[in-house]
Amino acid sequence: MIVRDVKPVFCRVPRYFTRGVTLVELVVSMAVMGMLVVGISSAILLATKAVPAGDSPAETALEAAAAIDQILGDLQYTLNFSERTTNAVTFTVADRDGDLVDETIRYTWSGTSGDPLTRQYNAGTASAIVDNVQAFDLAYDLRTVTETQEQDVTNDSGEVLLAMWDGWPGIIPTIAAQTTKTSEYFVPGIPADATQLTITRVDVKMQQLTLGSGNKTVSIHAASGTGPEPTAAPIGTPVTLPSAGLPLLFEWTSFYFADVVIDNPGTHYCIVTDDDTQNAGEVLIYKALNAPNDVPVGLWSNDGGASWLPAQANKRSQNDMPFYIYGSYTVTTTQNVNVSRYFVTGVRVTIRVGDDALNRVDSGTHVLTEPEVSTP
Repeated sequence: MIVRDVKPVFCRVPRYFTRGVTLVELVVSMAVMGMLVVGISSAILLATKAVPAGDSPAETALEAAAAIDQILGDLQYTLNFSERTTNAVTFTVADRDGDLVDETIRYTWSGTSGDPLTRQYNAGTASAIVDNVQAFDLAYDLRTVTETQEQDVTNDSGEVLLAMWDGWPGIIPTIAAQTTKTSEYFVPGIPADATQLTITRVDVKMQQLTLGSGNKTVSIHAASGTGPEPTAAPIGTPVTLPSAGLPLLFEWTSFYFADVVIDNPGTHYCIVTDDDTQNAGEVLIYKALNAPNDVPVGLWSNDGGASWLPAQANKRSQNDMPFYIYGSYTVTTTQNVNVSRYFVTGVRVTIRVGDDALNRVDSGTHVLTEPEVSTP
């Protein structure tokens, strides 16, 4: 066995040396870093300025545009309008919450500069959708359709003389006076197709009594059957004058009515005079034995209207109370008339938010359903 000498093997490990930064390099790098900081700061400042401030024209324009977008988005699907003005609009849209009931939306501005534009949804509380509104205007585009339709047209006569009597032609009557209840039967001169009769005034001849007191009343009554006696209940409100307001001698005295209105009028009525004392005044009556059997008939009652005199039918036409009666009547006829119908086809909106007069936004939309409205 041969043993040889073994020499140790040494590995040489290279040495790495860390090199330092020179002063020149440090100065240059600091200058570069400073330039970078300045650049980044400038970029941040510019970006900050690019973001609109809350009261800037750009911001208010965006707010106005957002408000108009919301308004027009609702108006586009309007089913009908219940309010259309320049500063407010109320309308309905189809059910949005699943309760099968249409929704009601209202936009309004008070018209006062600086007040908000509000939106109300159904019965909820109105809430502002944009503040500091300086102008808000709504305009409605309409489509007009003219059609010929049959319509009931009511024509009013205006005040006219409905009936009168002041004597028998060619007959000199006896002049009498009544202090008790009296009635004068008459037939108003109105067309047979009149739909309403209004009595506005009655003139009768009255005078005071020497020791008169109390009140004199005139009322309008329907006639019983074909007359000539009056029914018990008056039509409308009776008119009362105090005895002291009557003339000293027989003169025409006017009684004005406010609510004697008769729908579907008949042909037989009575003027009834009454008083609350026997000495309230006298009513002029004409009498003539040879009086013709004409339409007006004068009666009187000594028992407050329970019975009427004269009782004999052939003598009733011999008495009459002079009178004039005024009023009006209406006649309704069916006629072909041109009728205009109006449909909203679009809505235009103008809004200005903030103090800048140039910061105004205008826009509009078509209303898809073109709802009909009653007035332009």
